[in-house]
Amino acid sequence: MREKTRVQKILQGDKGSGEWLVDTWYPPIYRLLYQLTRNTEAAEDLVQQTFAAAWKALENFRGEARLSTWLYRIALREYSAWKQKQPEAVPLECAPASLLTLPAAGLEALALQQAMAALPEQQLQAFLLVAVQQLSAKEAASLLEIPVPTLKSRLAAARQKLRAALSEEMPQNNAAVEGAEGVPSVPVV
Repeated sequence: MREKTRVQKILQGDKGSGEWLVDTWYPPIYRLLYQLTRNTEAAEDLVQQTFAAAWKALENFRGEARLSTWLYRIALREYSAWKQKQPEAVPLECAPASLLTLPAAGLEALALQQAMAALPEQQLQAFLLVAVQQLSAKEAASLLEIPVPTLKSRLAAARQKLRAALSEEMPQNNAAVEGAEGVPSVPVV
């Protein structure tokens, strides 16, 4: 069934179509918001706000973009509003010493999280949408309302910064981080 038809059914009060919307899109929207906020409660709140805003604006869905793109755009707006209200983050260098006792896999995950947190917001969003959420470059560019070459530039810069940060943070894993022809590769989150 086409997305626009599903939306029309939701607007007509079809409970099954409404459940389809939430069941289908809650997990990927939550995953994106969690990766942006790194906070379970904030991500859950933002997902709720995203779906509340989407529900209110559902009659404005024209079907010109995919429903996923429309929902991701709302989620990013909710995230941007939330982020503006947040105090400055405490650097990971100030984290408790107990983090040093994490197993190697935990330290690698922490290093990746720290590297992602250091990315400029525009590069982080491009990386998450393409590398993690697996949207096409065209979909992600549309969602972010930028040209595809700009998205690709942001994505390349993000990957380069992540490779560099991971090589610095985990020097003992340089061999594992190196890809073909000595080019570092970034693990998918």
